[in-house]
Amino acid sequence: MGVLWEINEETLKRLDYQESYPTHYDRAIVEVQCCDGLKYKAHVYILANTAPKFTFDTLPTDEYINHIIFGYSKFGIPKTQLNNALDKIKIGVL
Repeated sequence: MGVLWEINEETLKRLDYQESYPTHYDRAIVEVQCCDGLKYKAHVYILANTAPKFTFDTLPTDEYINHIIFGYSKFGIPKTQLNNALDKIKIGVL
C-alpha cells in the first residue's frame, strides 16, 4: 500500500538527486496495481549494491521514520507495513 504520483521529467531528476541516484539507490520501473484495479508503471528506488556499507547495517533515523509516518498519516495508509519492515530490519531479515 502506498501513494502513486504522476510527475514530470524535471521532478524525476530532482527525486534522483534527493535519493542519491545512482550512487546510493538504483531506480527501476515496476507495475503497480491501484485500489481501483488499474495498473500503472511506476518508478521505484531500490538500495544500490554500491551504497556505502553502513547503509545496509543501520536502522533508519528517527527523523526519517517520522517523515514516513507523517506521509502515511496524511494519506490514510496503515502503519502496519512500516512496523513489519522495521521489525524485520531489527532481527536481520531485511
